[in-house]
This record gives sequence, C-alpha cells and structure tokens, in this order.
Amino acid sequence: MNPYIKNSFRLVLGTLVGAVLGLIVAIAGGFIILFFLSSGSQGGVFAAIALCFALPQLMIPVLAIFSLIFLLRTRSKIGKDLRSPENVHLRRVNNLVSLFLIIAIVISGSIFFDKLSLSSRLARPPKKVSLESCNKIKDLHYQGLCFLRYIEFMKSKDLLAMSKEERDGLVTNICGKITEDWMEDDCIENLALKSGDSVMCGKISYEYDRNMCEARVAKKLSDCEKFDYRFKKACYQSVAKAKKDISICDEKIPRMKDTCRGVVYSAIAAEKKDKTICDKIPPRTALRDSCYADVAIASNDRSACDGITMLIHKSRCIRKTSGK
Repeated sequence: MNPYIKNSFRLVLGTLVGAVLGLIVAIAGGFIILFFLSSGSQGGVFAAIALCFALPQLMIPVLAIFSLIFLLRTRSKIGKDLRSPENVHLRRVNNLVSLFLIIAIVISGSIFFDKLSLSSRLARPPKKVSLESCNKIKDLHYQGLCFLRYIEFMKSKDLLAMSKEERDGLVTNICGKITEDWMEDDCIENLALKSGDSVMCGKISYEYDRNMCEARVAKKLSDCEKFDYRFKKACYQSVAKAKKDISICDEKIPRMKDTCRGVVYSAIAAEKKDKTICDKIPPRTALRDSCYADVAIASNDRSACDGITMLIHKSRCIRKTSGK
C-alpha cells in the first residue's frame, strides 16, 4: 500500500476510535451527572431536565478531546513518516485538524460549563431561588425552568392567603414570561392545583392538560359529570381527597380504589400530622412514601421521613424539612 494512503488511513482511524470512545464516555458521564443531580437535592428533577438540554454541549468537547488524544497518539507512532518531504501535505492537514479540535474543545467546553452552572443553580434549595435570580438568566429555556421551579416550591397556604388578583398576577408576571408552551402550562397548573382555582386552569393552552387540571381541582361530585372517561377518574379522586372520603373511591372508581385510597389517606395523615395513618397504604409503594413525606412537611418533623423506603425520596423529604 502507498505509504501516504496508509498513514492517512491510520490517522483517520485513530481519530474515529477516539471519537467513538469519547461518545461512550460522554453518554456515561451524562447519566452519572443526571443521577447525582436528581438524587442529591430538592430541585434535582428541574436540574436534571435542564441538564438534558446541555448534554449535546457535553458530547462535543469530550468527542473532541478523545479524537485529539488518539490523533496525537497515532501521529507519534508514524512521526518519522510524517517528517518525510512526500508527506508534507498530510502533515499540514494533520496540524489543521489538531488546531480545529483544540478550538472545538475550548468553545464547546465553555458553553457546556455555562449550562452546567445553570443546572447546578436550579439544584439549589428553594430558599436560594428568587425571582431576581431567575430574571438574571439570559437563556430563555433555563429562565423558564427557574420560574417553574420557583412556583413548584410555593406553598399552598401562601397562595391561599393571597387575593385572587395577586394569584392572577403570578400567572401573568411569572408563568407569562416562560416562552415554551408546555412549561408555561405546567406553571399555571401548579398554581391552579395549589390554590384550587379551576378558573386558572382555563388559561392552559392545551385542551387535554386544561381538562385534566380542572378535574384535579374538582371539589364536588357534580363537577365530574361534565368530563369524559379520560378525566372522570382523576376528578373522583380529587373530590375524594378534598372530602377525605374513602367511600367515593370504592363506589366511583373501584378499579383504581387502592390508588385513590392512598391519596385520601395521605391527605388525612397530612391534615392530622399523623404518620401512623400512612400504615394503611400498602408498604413499599410510592404512595406510602409520598404519605410520609406529606406528613413530614406538614408537621415539619424529619422523623416522619424514616418510613420512606426509596433513598432518593427519603433524601428529598429530609431536605424539605428543617427537622426537629
């Protein structure tokens, strides 16, 4: 084989091998970072969502780094051949590719670390997230996630203490600033569910989400009659929770009565601040964990978190309570 072609092939192959290994490392590293963000803080879910949009920026610098390493490694092996006069063109191309990879590493790396910084900011405890800090974020996607997280951690009692005009102001001045429709709808739905305001649900753009929101804030059985089968179950469950009435679960939605009962028991336990009521929910289930967390937050008693079986849920429960 012609030495020029052979050396070119080895350089290309070395670069491709580096790129493939870099891709594997980037994907594995991304999953590891997502895991620690989602399990290590209250805002982990929002941080994980935010980081998903930053992963492409992670892959580019890692791919470039591995490609450059394997390119230089291959170049060192064929160094004598590259220094020969007949390979001067190949040497120049090699130098240009190396320079391109270095520039790609610097630019894409700085972009990724900027995104990672924003993701980490979303992972902070709620008291460290303010509207002022959200407004300072220039990236509209991350700013929307910040607003959404701010609303997510608002307490129902604080919303209920506001006037209707003040709550409507939150929809306009916070949710209204979010540029992505699905995120804006989530923001409005959060406010509606915490305040029990069905009128607010009407501001959600997507029909399915709007109907589901109205079903989830229903307070009377008669409110459920207007919904079709897709929303009736959620409506009955909402009414059972509002009335703290287990019989509604048994009579109206017998096929999902266990789930409905769990939701009602959680509401009763949180209201009475009695974690023993959670024992009525089947063990080792998300509903039972949620029940213990609701009691812990309502009573500000960290010991209620001890009943939670999933470590991630227990960690979040502990972080949401100041402890006793």
